[in-house]
Amino acid sequence: MERSIMMYSYEHALRLLYGCMDLISEEECSYMSAVLPRDKGSVLSGYLANELRQEKPKNDQDFLRIIAGAMQEYLDHSRKAPTAQLREWEVFTHWLEVLAQSMGVRGIPELIKPVEDDVDIVLLKDLHEPHTKEELAEHLRVGEKTIRNKLRAIEDGTGGVRLGGQRVHVKISKTQEDSQTKCQYQTKNRMHPLILQLNTAQLGCLLTALAQDDIDYAINRITASYIWDQLSEYAKTRIKEIFVSRSKELKMLIEELESAENSERNDTYFLMERELLGSDELDLSQQLFLYMKGGRTCTITVREKGIERKYKCRRIEEGPDPDYLYLIPYVQQGYEFESVDTPVRRILAAKNDIVRVEESG
Repeated sequence: MERSIMMYSYEHALRLLYGCMDLISEEECSYMSAVLPRDKGSVLSGYLANELRQEKPKNDQDFLRIIAGAMQEYLDHSRKAPTAQLREWEVFTHWLEVLAQSMGVRGIPELIKPVEDDVDIVLLKDLHEPHTKEELAEHLRVGEKTIRNKLRAIEDGTGGVRLGGQRVHVKISKTQEDSQTKCQYQTKNRMHPLILQLNTAQLGCLLTALAQDDIDYAINRITASYIWDQLSEYAKTRIKEIFVSRSKELKMLIEELESAENSERNDTYFLMERELLGSDELDLSQQLFLYMKGGRTCTITVREKGIERKYKCRRIEEGPDPDYLYLIPYVQQGYEFESVDTPVRRILAAKNDIVRVEESG
């Protein structure tokens, strides 16, 4: 639709954008009002004014494209967290859709998505809960053959699925309620794919926090080794120059990570909790925590009146206070463990009396 150039003014653009606020959800309206307040100038309005100074639209399609250009400029210069940038993109895209509909324009200019979904990362997150191959394929918008290949690569650790260049190797469980239902796939040992882009200050503070000598030190050290092995030599040097003098714990951690013994280790890949428990890295309190967290059956040796007694096939639950644990007896029925917990049969054990914990044989 051809209109007078005067109709495509900065003020008219603002009126159109404000008018759209009545056509969207309350949550999005609140967000838009913060980005483009009515009572004062804003970053977005500044970009819009600048776009209209540089180009004069000839029709509604041009006008919409220029408004979208101002939104894109806003997104390009955003320094918010990736999740917040993605939310901005979603709100702006919907804003343009409503605006195009109100103007009678078909189609909208496409805004560049600030955070692209990584198919492998989405798949690893989806596998935290049971899903069929069909559900995974639909969510990832790929074919079922692709899903089959990726599940096989994850299960076998072939390198077909990688994270940060490192092969992903996680056991995948397959369950089926009955012959009439489809198989569901899940990684019960959940691998959490995290991607961080850190500056030197953030990196140094993270490593310093992991170096603190507390009850989780063994797990912290393994996590720190994952990070340390990925750093450039320049980054390692800067961490030593800036942060080691501030923390003796960090100095000791780095010395341990760079020791000859540590360089021979090959554990900077995803460890299942069972592998972690079998690594001889954890102290007793950490072992108890992981057995309790995972609901795993174990054999627990308790010293009672000077005599060590083994309680086999038990699961651990929190006791009445932090110094005690309940040892719950379980019996195996087929391939599953069934609780036989009763107030009479469960054992209350003081943590200080527990001598060792081992996986049930």
